[in-house]
Amino acid sequence: TAHAQRFVPSGVFKLAGNDIEDVLFAISNKTGERNRIYNYKFFWSGDEKVQSAWSYWELGDDDIILSIDVIENTLYALIKRSDGTYLEKADIDVNATNTGIDFDILLDRRFEAQPGNMSYAVGPDVTTITLPYDTTEEDDMKVILTSGSGKIGQLVDPDDYVFPVAPGDTIEVPGDVTGNKPVVGVNYEMLYEFSEQFVKDSRGNADTTGRLQLRTFTITYQDSAFFQVKVWPYGKGFSPDVESVVPASLDAFTGRMLGEPSLITGEATFHTGSYQFYIDGNSRDVKIQLLNPSHLQARFHSVEWEGMFTKRTRSA
Repeated sequence: TAHAQRFVPSGVFKLAGNDIEDVLFAISNKTGERNRIYNYKFFWSGDEKVQSAWSYWELGDDDIILSIDVIENTLYALIKRSDGTYLEKADIDVNATNTGIDFDILLDRRFEAQPGNMSYAVGPDVTTITLPYDTTEEDDMKVILTSGSGKIGQLVDPDDYVFPVAPGDTIEVPGDVTGNKPVVGVNYEMLYEFSEQFVKDSRGNADTTGRLQLRTFTITYQDSAFFQVKVWPYGKGFSPDVESVVPASLDAFTGRMLGEPSLITGEATFHTGSYQFYIDGNSRDVKIQLLNPSHLQARFHSVEWEGMFTKRTRSA
């Protein structure tokens, strides 16, 4: 953890890894950290380690992760919640697809509804889905259709969901979706925050004696359906600039670039390309985040920045 000091908390009591997927997981019993799974992703090319990245997965505030283990390509987690203790799993294969379609549905506590778990009522025109766990409106549930013409990957509008008055194991959605193989789960947000950017000298060291005024960032993405860019040009004490991007619309000039509703109207589409956004801020103050609050993937490969560097001192 030398390159990410103080990122992993003390109190780590369980490690679990997989040398095929080059990943290591850790959990801690420190107060405030018991709902997080820290993961270390590494990659060797010959004798050189070309990736060494730490991040974490955060569950609900009241969840307690009791234990973890990895068997083949599956991470198992024993999780204590208010309504019971659950054994849950996650496929750690980066190319995993588990829903019979060629992309993954990114939801926690994901449940693939079967005919025996659904019932359609003609009168009110609603489908009731029975889940293997209790839920409430506050859980930010999402229902995704994975079959049907023009509906693969479509999000059923969350404003139309009906939940039990008290915590229960059902959710109602409009229309007859029993033939669309709905997938239900808890929505979560992917977030990446860039560290401070520096100009490097001839020896590859960061030059901290000047002012770097960042102008633009250009993000290269692959097979992505939606993401957001959030920029604080003057630091987090000010309001951020937020841009929502549907990559498949960027080259079509349809006017649908801003806003997530493009994902609700039809089948999921993915695109590979680049996206440039403006910053105009001192690199020491600027905060930049990439977010994906949707159920569809966003994969980022690299970033290029453009700026103006002013040297404050001159060598004698």
